[in-house]
Amino acid sequence: MSALTSMLAQDEKINKRPTYRSIDIDEIEVNKNNIARICDIDELAESIRLYGLMKPLEVYETDEGSYRLLGGERRYTALKKLVDMGEDIDTDVPCLVYRRPDRTSVEKLQLILSNAQREETEDDRISTVKMLLEILDDDKDLHVEGRKRDWIAQFIGKSPRTVQKYINIATGKEKPSPEEKPRGASSPKTEDGDLQDEKLQQIEEAFSSAFSANAKAKKKKKGVSVTLSFSDSESLENAVMMLESMKGGY
Repeated sequence: MSALTSMLAQDEKINKRPTYRSIDIDEIEVNKNNIARICDIDELAESIRLYGLMKPLEVYETDEGSYRLLGGERRYTALKKLVDMGEDIDTDVPCLVYRRPDRTSVEKLQLILSNAQREETEDDRISTVKMLLEILDDDKDLHVEGRKRDWIAQFIGKSPRTVQKYINIATGKEKPSPEEKPRGASSPKTEDGDLQDEKLQQIEEAFSSAFSANAKAKKKKKGVSVTLSFSDSESLENAVMMLESMKGGY
């Protein structure tokens, strides 16, 4: 993903470091350009109720004074659910506020990058490829060196050969394969380990969502250890900045 970060950093509005701010949830709105599935909200809401919101939402300020999401719509939806249910949740939501993207294509790229750490099905990746193809067709100011499939491969973490397959499906030249299950959707468990495995998976999902990283939880004699793997240095820096900004948690 470093090549993408370098490419997008050429845009001043993306290169600008975000500011941390607490924003009332009623001042935040979803982004109609987000194509990521908003699923498993009940589980995420329960995690936030128990442990708090561990990662800020990513937003930019609109001309009307509201704040539009660039990342974290699942977290926002789960928070909204808790507020609507009357749970004792602070409605001032921690947010990273970015400068407003100067054009729609850049905004869409930021949304795609924000979703890059999520577990995706083949349908999800095909939808992302379709959006990237539309961006290339619509934005004449976006210049890509080399083949389209090489550029797209950086966004979805797949080989150019696999990306070409997705391009063929997105453009109707090839039929999709049977739907695959996201990793962790269902896994065999022993009778004695059901609850333990479920808790470890919940911990992994919570940390992965919070820090935009791959998380691996392992039970120890005393407690649980969690290992985080970041795709690039920027993701790590954002996680550190988030922890420094949110002293004491949410």
